[in-house]
Amino acid sequence: GRLDLVQMKRRYGGVMLPEIHSADLREAHKKGQMKGHFSRDLRKAMEEVMADGRQVILFQNRRGYAPMLLCKTCGWMPKCERCDVALTHHKWKRELNCHHCGFTVDPIPRSCAACGSGTLESKGLGTERGVEELAELFPNARVGRMDLDTTRSGKSYERIVGAFQRRELDILIGTQMISKGLDFAHVGLVGVLSADRMLNQPDFRSFERAYQMLTQVAGRSGRSGMRGKVIIQTLA
Repeated sequence: GRLDLVQMKRRYGGVMLPEIHSADLREAHKKGQMKGHFSRDLRKAMEEVMADGRQVILFQNRRGYAPMLLCKTCGWMPKCERCDVALTHHKWKRELNCHHCGFTVDPIPRSCAACGSGTLESKGLGTERGVEELAELFPNARVGRMDLDTTRSGKSYERIVGAFQRRELDILIGTQMISKGLDFAHVGLVGVLSADRMLNQPDFRSFERAYQMLTQVAGRSGRSGMRGKVIIQTLA
């Protein structure tokens, strides 16, 4: 008798739940339909939504520029001395960070510590890199980023949320900060850039947590007026 079950059988306000589609990244890569980390399906949906004057939220649960720096010659990557995990590349800070313990490598190495070659390359997608690619794909769009790096100071969180609420931004890309508790009336599309990463965490509950996260971020789309849309990019 200590717990009560509350069932929500319809969306608040009677608004229809968004349409949810998956974009097959394997097929998109085979057919040459990728531009950076964005599939043709997601790019097309973004163009249509913004042409209607509505906004886009993009979810990428990885801050920084790229999750790792990799030597293309021998496969070496810089790792944290304490945690033994790949260091995340932060381009704007010009350093490598461990997101577990805070270990930092500054400046970023220019050559491989194992073979000495200068073929180090950023691999993977972080929110910082996402903003860079969006500027190339949609040069006229106003893009904002919300993650721990952009919300460290004072009222930066409220400033970003307020700008998006006032429609001063067309696209907001961010980590799980954007998935919970935010109510934007004009969001017509939510894009999940890489859903597979959430399934491969070292946690036996990773599938359940991934589903909860996807459900929450999908709920940001179409909260009033026209029905929203969700596109989940996945290799599965």
